[in-house]
Amino acid sequence: HNDSGDFATLYALRRDGRYLGAVDVLDARALDWEDMAAFERDGTHWLLVADTGDNLGIRATVSLYLLPEPDTRGLTPDSLAEARASRRIQLRFAGGPRDVEAAAVDPAAGVVYLISKREQPPALYRVSLQAGPSDAPATAEKIAELTGLRQSGGPRIRPTGLDISADGRRWLITASGQALIYDRQPGQPLAEMLAAAPRVIELPALAQLEAGALNAAGTTGYFIPESQPARLVVRALDAP
Repeated sequence: HNDSGDFATLYALRRDGRYLGAVDVLDARALDWEDMAAFERDGTHWLLVADTGDNLGIRATVSLYLLPEPDTRGLTPDSLAEARASRRIQLRFAGGPRDVEAAAVDPAAGVVYLISKREQPPALYRVSLQAGPSDAPATAEKIAELTGLRQSGGPRIRPTGLDISADGRRWLITASGQALIYDRQPGQPLAEMLAAAPRVIELPALAQLEAGALNAAGTTGYFIPESQPARLVVRALDAP
């Protein structure tokens, strides 16, 4: 997807970067889309789109949209398909508005994780995947700080993307032009994992690295900057 300024549109790419076609997401708004996640739950493949960008810190609530993953076999580069958002999670952040560009789903835990960009150190928030339409927005609670990203006297490290392997063991964070890997040990608290220094994956210079994704096993990383044309970088990773 694009950043703010585009319609509620998803763009399908092959692993080699070839463009397959676009999908217009009905019943969704794209105020400032910043990240998305793909996951499987109850035998269905889902996409989650995070309309959570808030550069000025003024949005009282933000939105997460959930939709069954569209079938790409019917797409063509010259047409626009349609898919309907089946659910919207409206939420606010504990402590007030936050600019969030990183979101991922842990389907086993049934939660959405979100990482703030501008507070220091960046913080991890959590909201239930089952939160849904109601009179009051859900609250994303703060559960940990990424203290392993502290830089004394250096430039701020700002997360721009998040993904989690299907088994929940590997976390990939893109931040300030870097690809950062955390491997969670069995039973390890998230706060403990995020307090440790991450492993840095070497990437070529990418202007404004915006997003990173893992394959389901967590053994391949996909990285893309916010630029035109966008360069898709693929990296083989060791097993979690």
